[in-house]
Amino acid sequence: MRTHDDRPDEAIAQLPTLLASPGLPAASLPRAAWLANHLLGEKRGDWRGAWALLKAMPLADAGPALLRHCVVAATLAGDALAASFDSDLRPWFDDCARRAKREPAVAGS
Repeated sequence: MRTHDDRPDEAIAQLPTLLASPGLPAASLPRAAWLANHLLGEKRGDWRGAWALLKAMPLADAGPALLRHCVVAATLAGDALAASFDSDLRPWFDDCARRAKREPAVAGS
């Protein structure tokens, strides 16, 4: 996956296997989630595809980075409302709502 920007199609084809691998260390899950968002969401505009892969990941013991990547993918896929009912993701959606109330949006950002 080190060549994901040079050969994105190959990397995208490997994502489902990578993310479903039982041998993938828990410490690597946030980076793998970032890669899904980067390749599918940012590069291809396929946020639904990124979210489909991420929501299949085990989230019960997920740390903040992995959950944040999931929230980004769900939101940009247009599935934030449904994802906000997920017990593992709910605190992240709540935190986003609290921040939005405290930190007004800046024009042009």
